[in-house]
Amino acid sequence: MFWNARIYFLSDRDGVMNVYSMDTQGRDVKQESRQHGFDVAGASLSEGRVVYACGADLWLLDLQTGHEEIIPISTVSDSISCANTG
Repeated sequence: MFWNARIYFLSDRDGVMNVYSMDTQGRDVKQESRQHGFDVAGASLSEGRVVYACGADLWLLDLQTGHEEIIPISTVSDSISCANTG
């Protein structure tokens, strides 16, 4: 992924998959996300923000501030509840 003259990529160099970045010359490598328990997966970058999956959650990483937070998601079931009539 490319943004603001940096290349963003996933790496498990610390033992857990996280978002890292480097300059276009392959130098100045920086760890951008700080996940510890589960690997980062499915990262996508748009307008300076990265959304990625980690465990059972979706996370938002703001590249300008370094702030990470879980994206709150609520789901509604479309299943029909049946009462046990015995």
